[in-house]
Amino acid sequence: MYITLQLSDALYERLLSSQKRIEGSIALTSPTEGNFNPYRMNKQKSNKYVKLKHGRVSVNDDSVCLTLRINLDETNVNPSEAMASDCWEATDFVRKATHNP
Repeated sequence: MYITLQLSDALYERLLSSQKRIEGSIALTSPTEGNFNPYRMNKQKSNKYVKLKHGRVSVNDDSVCLTLRINLDETNVNPSEAMASDCWEATDFVRKATHNP
């Protein structure tokens, strides 16, 4: 089966110049036509991270991310105390990872 495929001019130029495959997805706009969207090609920045009791904190050159998830039915855990404890641990990690005194 043949379909007509639409892609951007920049992507077409990249295909011609590199002659390498480009990973992506095809979305059909009709049974015989579609468009192509390449997957994101950005390289992941290296992250430093540490797991916490209830989450994770990560640091890269551009940003810091803290994620916490505390189940309210977890036995012997006060959510506000668990949050404070994990935040202090995250703070220490970020301070060391970014070399801030």
